[in-house]
Amino acid sequence: MGSANTVLNRLLYRCLVDQFGDVRVNRRGERRVVRTGAHLLTGKPCRTVLRWGESYVVECPLCRGSDLAISYEYAQPDPATGRPMTFLATCFANHCLRVPANRVALADWLRADQLAEATIQEYVVADGNSAATLPEPTTPLAELPDDHPARRLVARFHPDPARAGNAYGLAYAGAAADPSARNRLVIPIHSGESLCGWQALAVGAPGATRPAYTSSPGLIAGRHVYNLDAALEFQTPVIVPNPPLVWAVGQMAVCPLGTRVTDAQIERLVAAVRGRPVALLHPAGRYDRRGWLRLLQALRRACPGDLVVMTVPEDPPRGPALRTFFRDQFRAMGDEHDVAVEFKRK
Repeated sequence: MGSANTVLNRLLYRCLVDQFGDVRVNRRGERRVVRTGAHLLTGKPCRTVLRWGESYVVECPLCRGSDLAISYEYAQPDPATGRPMTFLATCFANHCLRVPANRVALADWLRADQLAEATIQEYVVADGNSAATLPEPTTPLAELPDDHPARRLVARFHPDPARAGNAYGLAYAGAAADPSARNRLVIPIHSGESLCGWQALAVGAPGATRPAYTSSPGLIAGRHVYNLDAALEFQTPVIVPNPPLVWAVGQMAVCPLGTRVTDAQIERLVAAVRGRPVALLHPAGRYDRRGWLRLLQALRRACPGDLVVMTVPEDPPRGPALRTFFRDQFRAMGDEHDVAVEFKRK
């Protein structure tokens, strides 16, 4: 739990401490960043959140089974409309606040009318210019025993976990000082030769208070496309939903990071693959359907006649057979639609 003197919204923080006692501060000192502009597909005015900024995490009082993250700008007047921003709170597991009545109940409980008068501090800890570093200590995946849970996790997607660990820089942070990385598989995120940050994947089933992915401080997942530089060395890049499926398909695969596909990621992907054959592994289930549909539409315009699309099957094979399955399916679809699908380096 942090000090009220080192947070951006002292009034909200003290209110949460009074109500819950235990309050965790995420991304301390970081401001929420919103870009205003035209929508990539419709051209209508829209606002895109580039960085969520500092938030305060407590046990959700509505479901008692999940973390609830509340932005430091909660209940502050919206600069565009003047209405209180009581939508800036998220229940991670059960999505309680998607119900309007629950948002009203939370606002009443936290006395949102009084929070609207809070002063946002100028105190900022985050240094956007500081170099990203990986959590410590970690153990490279290749050095773990074969029966280690992290190694077994990767073996579900890649035929050789040690080779995957070396290729993608994967490591296990069993005793990391940073609690958001502890007991997780650390996935470095690069842009060119630069380390931008990392994501950490839960080893074992994520739970109500244990999200599947956590991110390094300052990493804006919605700006990044995982493994993009390596994939562009191949004749046919493959866009997939998440990092484990990148490992499954191979070095020609990429994925947008985060829970939603952003306009920034769509722009990067379209610019990278325009005019060349591309394969898309469309997610199933509870993924961001609208975001993936926008991506699909943008790819169809950028790569007319050079796009093959497959939906992730409900029960795909595991282990070594998974890579062969995906590649064979894409090649067959390429033959069917007269698209030159080749998983060779250019």
